[in-house]
This record gives sequence, structure tokens and C-alpha cells, in this order.
Amino acid sequence: MNHAHERLRKARIAAGYKSGAAFAREVGIEPGTYGHHESGKRGFARFAARYSRLLNVSATWLLGEEAAPQPDVAEMAMELASKLTPEQRALWFSLGRALAEQQLEPEATNGE
Repeated sequence: MNHAHERLRKARIAAGYKSGAAFAREVGIEPGTYGHHESGKRGFARFAARYSRLLNVSATWLLGEEAAPQPDVAEMAMELASKLTPEQRALWFSLGRALAEQQLEPEATNGE
């Protein structure tokens, strides 16, 4: 994905905005203008800083000037956990604790 407009769409979706129009309203620009940015019909360099703040990406990445950011796994897990019911969240964290404990156990030494 090299094109800035493709990065813009990917970042919008990853940030949880289901439509370009919803994001445009949040940013405070006309949905048609944003639609042109996301479709690649118009450049959006002067809007990149504003977009990047709401999408939690860098403006240089949005504009295609740097490599894709590496996902923060812990942040992604917390985001997912925030969308779960209390029961699902309790199960989620107990599973995480069990996996962490399993990784911390010393490996068997086959009787040595």
C-alpha cells in the first residue's frame, strides 16, 4: 500500500470510523471533500496533521513518507478488552494470566 489515499482509508477504518462521512464530521470538513481525499481524487497534505491526530498515526506515514508503524500489541489488547462485557473481560484476563504463567515456568529438564 503506497498511495496516501489508501493509507488514509486504512487508518480511518483502524481507528473505528465506519464511514468517511462520519470521520469528516468529526474532523469538521465537508464529507465530499474528505471523500475526494480518501478516493485519491485530491491530495490532502494540508489536512494531514489534523487527520493524523484523530487517526493516531503520523502525518508523514499518512502521506506515504515513512514505513508502516508497528502495532502496539498491548494497546490493541486493551482496546479489544474495552469492547467486551465484564464476563468476557474476566475470561480474557484469566486466559492472559494462564498464558503468562505457562511461559514463566521453567522448562522440564528430563530428569537431569
